Amino acid sequence: MYGSVVVKYEEISLKKGKRAFFERILLENIKKALEPLKYENIKKEYGRIVIEFDDTDVSEKDFAGFLEKVPGISNFSFVLNADRNMISIREKVLEAIDADNRNGKTFKIQAKRIDKSFGVKSMDMNAEIGEFVMKERGLAVDVKNPDLRIRIDILRERCLIYTGKAKGVGGLPVGSSGKLVSMISGGIDSPVAGFMMAKRGAKVIFAHFQNMAEYGENKNCEKIEKLVSQIAKFQGESRLYVVPFEKVQEEVLSKAPHKQSMLLFKRAMFRIVNEIARREGAKGFVMGDSLSQVASQTLENANVIYDAAEFPVFSPLIGMNKTEIIEIARKIGTFDISSEPYYDCFLYKLPKHPETKADLEDIEKMEEKLDLNPIISGIIADLQPLLIRPVMRG
Repeated sequence: MYGSVVVKYEEISLKKGKRAFFERILLENIKKALEPLKYENIKKEYGRIVIEFDDTDVSEKDFAGFLEKVPGISNFSFVLNADRNMISIREKVLEAIDADNRNGKTFKIQAKRIDKSFGVKSMDMNAEIGEFVMKERGLAVDVKNPDLRIRIDILRERCLIYTGKAKGVGGLPVGSSGKLVSMISGGIDSPVAGFMMAKRGAKVIFAHFQNMAEYGENKNCEKIEKLVSQIAKFQGESRLYVVPFEKVQEEVLSKAPHKQSMLLFKRAMFRIVNEIARREGAKGFVMGDSLSQVASQTLENANVIYDAAEFPVFSPLIGMNKTEIIEIARKIGTFDISSEPYYDCFLYKLPKHPETKADLEDIEKMEEKLDLNPIISGIIADLQPLLIRPVMRG
């Protein structure tokens, strides 16, 4: 029944001189997201993106399932196309009211002349169409809190009529802010952190550290691949580096105090992801840290760990508590996957009383006693990314 979808964005509209850059990336991301579906045309019109259907056999649910996961989209609506005359507009307004399943009793007309050459002004159209709807459908006008908001957008070649809005992810289109490398574990926090930076326009590459000697290959990292695949629903095809970490851990545990082992592990991880970032052309790292949630995330320890990073470190969850993080994980579909059993490498010989207020100078002295350079060089030389595609998109 509907003839097209109108996609709107808010934050992009504020970019002034770079607006066209963000719009172009968003348009391309929408095209990639909709590749499994049939549509006739997609183009930018007057600060919005309009997707035209090629036939009437269109699954609104499928389109909505894809569009609601594209960062940069503020909201979208399924619309009826009307000709640029009042007879056609009145006809399509009634059709839109009849198609709306909310059975509203009150309404408001919101006409917008995006193309000012149309002969009827917005206020006059609101009054004329409003009177027509009252007569034909017996609905009452409520300009403050109506059951139905009937929107009429007057474009150069047609008019768009719609009554509902579906919420999008918001934020900025993926790829508009460069690349970041996200360290992802099997837990709840790190996938959420990766998603949040994708929502800010970053293309996120993932790195997962695994102790395969002690606990095998954890079903070939099936759980981690599922997590990345879920985030790929929002950012498209994603790259995942699975890093064998057991030799690093054994070297640390054989020569350094157990209490500081976690800090030394994480600094070694940064030495590896520094190289991944250079390979990928990334400009920073993503961590799922939440201040003081665990021992390694105190201010003192974070400073010691992040000192090993050669690029900026972004921690979008730093001020959140666990409840807030879980809420986002449920919304993006990673919570249930994160809750599946999985042996994370950080559980390997976990110290009973880990250091909580580390001193950088002391940690660097411990590192001097370790022979990590050849181990890390060997790991880096063999690293190859997996390409993870979104599964069951929409």
